[in-house]
Amino acid sequence: MKISFLSNNKLSENEVIVQVTAHDYSDNVNQLIAYIEEYKHFDQIISINVGNAIKFINQDSLVAIEVYGDELRFFSEKTAYTTRGRLYKTLEKLDRRFVQIARGTVININYLQSLEAGFSGNMTAIMKNDRKINVSRRYLINLKERLGL
Repeated sequence: MKISFLSNNKLSENEVIVQVTAHDYSDNVNQLIAYIEEYKHFDQIISINVGNAIKFINQDSLVAIEVYGDELRFFSEKTAYTTRGRLYKTLEKLDRRFVQIARGTVININYLQSLEAGFSGNMTAIMKNDRKINVSRRYLINLKERLGL
C-alpha cells in the first residue's frame, strides 16, 4: 500500500478529499473504504457525567471501560472516572480501536501489550499500564479478528 498527500489550496481549511486507487475493487479496498467512512463518524472526545461535573476524555488516553453493577468506570492512563450509564451506548461513541473483550469490559487495543492464556480457556489481556484484564472466550473471536489474527 502506498500513501501520498496532495495539497490543494482550492479546498477550504477543514475540507479533505480521500481517493482510493487500486487495480480493482477487492475486499481490501472495501475494508479500507469502510474504515474511512467509520472514522468520520466519531468524535475524539468522550463526555461523561461525574457527580456534578461533566468530564471530557480524549479517546487516545482511554485505556479501558468496565462495568461494576450499574456503574461504568472509565480508566485513562492516569485516572479513573465513575459514572452511571450503559456500556452499549458508550460503545456507539467509540472508534475502531476499542473492542469488547467481556460482557462488561471494553479495551483500547492501542494499549494492549500482550495476551496470555488464562484459566478455563480464557485469555488475559496485559495492558501497557500493567493492568490485567480477563478476556472471555465468547469475545476472544472479536478481539482476534480486530487484531488480524
